[in-house]
Order: sequence, then C-alpha cells, then structure tokens
Amino acid sequence: GFDDTVVHGMLCSSMFSAMFASRLPGSIYRAQSLSFHSPVFVGNTVQAKVEVIQVRKLRHIFLIKCDTTINLINDEEIGDLAIKGRAEVVINSRERDYEP
Repeated sequence: GFDDTVVHGMLCSSMFSAMFASRLPGSIYRAQSLSFHSPVFVGNTVQAKVEVIQVRKLRHIFLIKCDTTINLINDEEIGDLAIKGRAEVVINSRERDYEP
C-alpha cells in the first residue's frame, strides 16, 4: 500500500473527456486506452496533455486520434509520467466547419 491517499487513475483520466468537450464541443469520445505508470496522490498537481496524431475524414465525420498523458508537476517542472494512453474522438463534419 501507500502512505498517502491515491487518486483513482480513472478520475485523473476524466480530465481528457473535459478537454475534448471544451475544445471540440459536440464531439463523441469514441475510445481510450490507458496505462498507469506512477500513482497520483491527493494534493498532487498534474498536467494533462492531448496531442493530435492523426485526423481522417470518413464520409461525414472526422476521426481524430490523440496521444494522452498526465504528468506529475514538481516545483513547477514536469515530473514523472503518471498515465499514458491513446484516444479517439469523432466529429460530425456536417455540424461543424472543420478543416484538418
């Protein structure tokens, strides 16, 4: 066990959903794979990052693949990797005027 209270990895990973919802309103969170590398404890500061690695237009949708990471922040510096994964988001191209 750990001496401090651990924040559940899925709770930390929910930041990705919030990021997609705020940056891509109306998008559908299609898939997410995750691996957990370091524990996040209550009171830790973290940085969530989403990097678009591929955009594909399929008929009337865009399929966006992203790398997702959460790192611990120590003394305002990026520290240990806590969570790493890959996400897929779908956007209806009829509703939005996106150009990849």
